[in-house]
Amino acid sequence: MLMIKKYWAYSLLFLSVLFFIYQKVIKENQSLQVKAFNTNNKGWGYDIFKDNKLYIHQEIIPAIEGRKGFASKDEAQRVGGVSS
Repeated sequence: MLMIKKYWAYSLLFLSVLFFIYQKVIKENQSLQVKAFNTNNKGWGYDIFKDNKLYIHQEIIPAIEGRKGFASKDEAQRVGGVSS
């Protein structure tokens, strides 16, 4: 019986910690904004703002060879973290 009580106590503690972490992540992500922009000759890029301050400015597709932009605004927003 004591083993079952410990199991439930640890389970409750684990779920509480998990809920706390989840809430922190959701709150932190709400302060992020992604805005796509046209780079004229390269295609599309995106800016990521955190608390209304520019955090990332991405004009090209990361991790590929060359300097190629995204094919569409939707693609840039999706990679930046926001689906339209």
